[in-house]
Amino acid sequence: MTDGPQWPDDNLIGDLINRVVAEVGRLAVHGTYGDTGAKILETPGLLSGVENRLWMETSDILTLSPPKIWDNFGHFAEVMRDDYQRDVLGAFTAVRDSLVDWNGVAAEQFTAHLGMIEHFARAQNDHLNEQLIALASAYVLAVQVREDFKRLVDKWVEVSREFREADAERRAGVELKIGAAVVAAVVGAATAGAGVAVGLLVLSGAATVGVEVYTPNLGGETPDDVWKSFQAALTEHRQRYLEAVDRIQLRLVGYRDGVSAPTQLFSPLPSSVDVDSPDFRYENFSHRGEAPPGFGSQVDRRRGEYVAEKQAPPGLISRALDGDPGAN
Repeated sequence: MTDGPQWPDDNLIGDLINRVVAEVGRLAVHGTYGDTGAKILETPGLLSGVENRLWMETSDILTLSPPKIWDNFGHFAEVMRDDYQRDVLGAFTAVRDSLVDWNGVAAEQFTAHLGMIEHFARAQNDHLNEQLIALASAYVLAVQVREDFKRLVDKWVEVSREFREADAERRAGVELKIGAAVVAAVVGAATAGAGVAVGLLVLSGAATVGVEVYTPNLGGETPDDVWKSFQAALTEHRQRYLEAVDRIQLRLVGYRDGVSAPTQLFSPLPSSVDVDSPDFRYENFSHRGEAPPGFGSQVDRRRGEYVAEKQAPPGLISRALDGDPGAN
């Protein structure tokens, strides 16, 4: 991913909040001198209270940071891009294929253990894919919730200004994307393999086209109604966003339970598989091309030599390399 993330910082959110506060101030003045029956807008300390409430409301929708998710996605995607997992799984396949020509109890036990290691590696590969899907979903959701907040503010300020200028009822709807639908669209695209291949920017654009929307109504007959319409729309926007975050978390939790299932992978192998063990016998791990009766005695003899070599005291060179002063 050579490009940078959308919404690299949230400075614009502060600007949007300031726009809302300024428009609320104009509405309050209009309500007072236009005698249109404002109530909430006549509250003492109105503007500071509005600003504080807006920051509290928007703090929830800022919990997912596009640049942080962008960086994490890049780290995970790099592993996939380097084909590391593919090479590891390919090695397992090659070893498993080579074991077809080996017979005996120990060979069967080793093959079974290798199968558990391969299963673990494939599960880790699947887990990595799930992480990428979750990160992609979180990224697109984080960007979309900010885009929709901007769209909501722009439309509400426009409706409020028209209300003040006409001194008459004004109403309008604004289309905002449903967070859960955004997540579902990203999961669908990423599951199909597009997530790593196309990157977050392309995925973000493709996954949000045609996504289901909802249309909160803005405006009203009084300044109070106009302000209430924004509050209601922002509350719904926040709630739908949190529901989408929950959906991402539930997907990860559900998958995590499967990844952490009990396994015998770390149980020790039988001693008959270990060439250093007295229990090792060629007939338990023999090659199809070399029958145990004839070849087994040669293996046992060579194994005896191997064990003797390991048990023999170290030679002069080995002692010198180990720092033994008596070897000099």
